[in-house]
Amino acid sequence: MNAVQTLLALHQKGYELQPDGSYAKAEALAPRVPDPVPQQHVGAALDDASRDEAGRPARLVVRFTRYACRLTDFDNGVGGIKYVCDCLRYEGLIPNDDPGSIDLQFRQVRVNSRAEEGTLIEIEPQPATSS
Repeated sequence: MNAVQTLLALHQKGYELQPDGSYAKAEALAPRVPDPVPQQHVGAALDDASRDEAGRPARLVVRFTRYACRLTDFDNGVGGIKYVCDCLRYEGLIPNDDPGSIDLQFRQVRVNSRAEEGTLIEIEPQPATSS
């Protein structure tokens, strides 16, 4: 096969000449990911509920729900969320990660497929207890 036949074969298979002289497929190898849209910063939404009636900082419930095909040991799951909890604190979504500031909850839910796997993080004010 000579050079012209090689170039024709590449063109027939969908390859096109690039500005740098190389050949590449005209279509993307993977579907294009849409441009990310930044989510609204949720820190302001938590500001309203961050104080109790006496003006003290309210305790928050931080709930991690792990959806996975295989469940882990409880201590491995809780150990795995330590760095995420630190990131929530650094971003100002929670005041601190000590037991006096948050009620940290971890649970797991078994799912049937990998497409359903993920982690849900919920931050909400701790419900007032009736005295």
